[in-house]
Amino acid sequence: MIQHKILLSLVSVAMLASSVNADAYVTLTAGALDMDKTVFATADGDNSNIKKIISYNDVTLIGLEFQAIDYLEDSYFMWGVGAGATFNEGSFLEGGTLDVDLKIGGYYNDFSAYGIVGYGIQSLSDYAVSLGSVYGVGANYDLFEHMAIRAEYRTHAFKTENDDLFTGQEYTLSGITVGVSYKF
Repeated sequence: MIQHKILLSLVSVAMLASSVNADAYVTLTAGALDMDKTVFATADGDNSNIKKIISYNDVTLIGLEFQAIDYLEDSYFMWGVGAGATFNEGSFLEGGTLDVDLKIGGYYNDFSAYGIVGYGIQSLSDYAVSLGSVYGVGANYDLFEHMAIRAEYRTHAFKTENDDLFTGQEYTLSGITVGVSYKF
């Protein structure tokens, strides 16, 4: 059910982006994000009848993000939407994230700075996920016609769901992500 909502959100972002005259970016993004406390989850063990407990203190994320940014002419205002998927040490099920966000800010020439607000999910195991809000600030600089760099400080305010032992853990996942983008 949650996967369907995420897929629907990603498709909605792509459709909204294509309906406006926006610059599209595909970004390879990476960052080390810290959790404000240890978070636990239940996962399948080596024997399918026995569960194991895994814990997270932080994650190292690498992934892709799609962004559509519209720069309003005759002003310095910009807005955009983004959708991204990241993997923790190559695994989505063990710490990876999906998020959809709105970016609002300003720009001058090839530089833009913006605030971020959105919704995200973090997979902690094949059973447990965390859901919550995403917020932060970012900056983007178009180096060349088809290449840009980006840095963002993001905070995810999450709460664990659908885990028999560990439902209801509230935590924040925050840190700086950087990226290199191909601009369409």
